[in-house]
Parts: sequence; C-alpha cells; structure tokens
Amino acid sequence: MYSRVQLKDKKKFLKWFLQRYQMKRRESMWILNYLLNHDIVLNKTKFVEEANKTPRGIRMATVGTEDEAFRFYKDGQEYDHPEQAFHEVRLNWHTDLYIELLFQDSLLSPEYAAILEDNPYAKWNDRMTSEIDEQVDEAVDTFYLQKQREQVLEDIDRALETDNRDNFYSLVEELKHIEEKMENGVSSS
Repeated sequence: MYSRVQLKDKKKFLKWFLQRYQMKRRESMWILNYLLNHDIVLNKTKFVEEANKTPRGIRMATVGTEDEAFRFYKDGQEYDHPEQAFHEVRLNWHTDLYIELLFQDSLLSPEYAAILEDNPYAKWNDRMTSEIDEQVDEAVDTFYLQKQREQVLEDIDRALETDNRDNFYSLVEELKHIEEKMENGVSSS
C-alpha cells in the first residue's frame, strides 16, 4: 500500500507536525525532536498504524484526542514511561522503530498519509474498512493535487517572466483543470 519514505520527507513532516500539535506528554515532543535531529535514527523510523503490534513501537497522542498519552512497546511488553523509551531509542539506534501518532483526523491529513508506511506486523485487510481506505486515498490524492497546483503556479510565474504567452495560456488552462478537481472532490476526477 505505501512505499519507503525518504528522510527529507520524514523531516518535513516532523517539522510540520511539531509546529501544529501539542503532545499530551512533553517527553513525546523530546523524542520527536531527537528523531528530527538524528538522521541515522530517523532513517530507521517508520510511521505506521498499530505500532502496538510491532517488536519496537511507540504510540503518542496529542492534546484533544481520547487516546492514551504515551505507550512504548518492546518485544510484547507495554510501558508508559517515555524516559525508558527515549533511552531505548538512543541505545538501539540501529534497530527499526515504529511510531504511531494519534491526532485528530490523522487519517484525513495528506501530510501524514504521505509519510505513512505499511506495518508489516499488522493485518491491514482485517482492520481497514472501505470507508477509511477511501478517506486515506482521497487525502493522498488531495495532497498530490496541491503539489501539482504549486508546480503549475511556479511554471506560470516563469512563463510570465520570460513572456512566453503560449505556455502561459496552456498553464492557466491546466491550473483551472486542477482547481476544478479540487473543488469537485478528487474522487470525481
């Protein structure tokens, strides 16, 4: 379902996330900031659903959710001490780490959908309903349309700067088409 996510995309997401959300436990922010500043560890980190089913996972919740603030899972054991998890992350930087972020409308966030990876330890088919699957697909489609729109706007600016009228008119039509898709909902394209 999801492909391997590049380091730069994980960093971009973490910066976006940390600017917008407040964690229930401040130690969760410390862990996320540590990951943001340690490429080697972040490269071994995968953002997934159901981190509790992984050999080494962390679930962190933001303020405004019903979920437990923090849970660390290691080899079938469950812990609620962020300091213990942080120590584990630092000492075992060479081992895969699975993180699940619990925040309002997370599955509708194109930013989160863009960095989510498959959890090899969870059975997606048993868990995901078709409605959630459609919502995730739509969020990803919306994200890509936004990116496409940004690129076309840059190309329009370039066409204006170089006085390339033919290219400008073509790009304006392309922009209208993208914005129609965005207004009408991605799924109707």
